[in-house]
Amino acid sequence: MGKQTKKTNVSSKGNSESSPFLKKAIKKVVPSRRSRRLNKLVPGRTKEQKAVVYIGHLPYGFEETGLRKFFEQFGRIVRLIMPRSKDTARAKGYAFVEYENPDVAKIAADTMNNYMMFGKQIVCHVVEEEKVHSRLFKGWKKKFKFVPTQLIFAKKTRSKKSQEERCEKVKNILAAEKAKRSKLKELNIKFKFPGFEALIKQYRSETSVENPEECLFKYDAF
Repeated sequence: MGKQTKKTNVSSKGNSESSPFLKKAIKKVVPSRRSRRLNKLVPGRTKEQKAVVYIGHLPYGFEETGLRKFFEQFGRIVRLIMPRSKDTARAKGYAFVEYENPDVAKIAADTMNNYMMFGKQIVCHVVEEEKVHSRLFKGWKKKFKFVPTQLIFAKKTRSKKSQEERCEKVKNILAAEKAKRSKLKELNIKFKFPGFEALIKQYRSETSVENPEECLFKYDAF
C-alpha cells in the first residue's frame, strides 16, 4: 500500500507542474529571452549603468596589471582589455577600461587626459554608449604570453644548413641572377657584372669540380 500511495503522489505532482495556471505564473516571475534582449538594447532599462574609458598612447611596458592598479584609484573597474598582436602578443599601445559608475569614468578621463606617463602624453576620453561594441571586451580575461619572433627567426636563419639546403639556396641565387641578366638584355641595357657565375668559373679553374652547386660550398656565406 505504501508503494502505491507514493506513485500516486508523484503523478499528482507531475500533473500540477504541467497545469496551465502554473505555467502562466512561472512566465510572470521568470523574464523571457526576448525581454532580456530588450533590456540590453534599449537604453535606460538596464539596472547598472556603466561607462567605458579609452586610454591611448600608452608607454611601452605598461601592461594590464599596472594599468588596473593605476586607474583603480578613481573607482571600481569592472573590465579591462588591452588589445595585443596575435603574432607577438605585444601590446598595441591603447586600452579600454569599464567603470561601474559613469561619473567616476568621467572624472578619471578628465583627470588623466594629456597626462605625462614615462615620457609619453596619454589620451583619455569616455566612449559614447552608442559606440561601445558588444564584443569590445571579448577575451578580456585571457592571459597572453610573449613570443620572441625575432629571436626565433634569427636562430632559424643562423643555424647550420645541410648540404641539400645549401644546394637549393645556390640554385635559387643562380636562377635569380640569370633572370636579372635576361631582363637587362630585353631592356637593351649593356651592363656587365661578374656575379656568382664568376665565382663558379674561378673555382672551376682551381679545381676539377663541375657541379656549380658544389663550387659555392667553398664559401661560408652559403
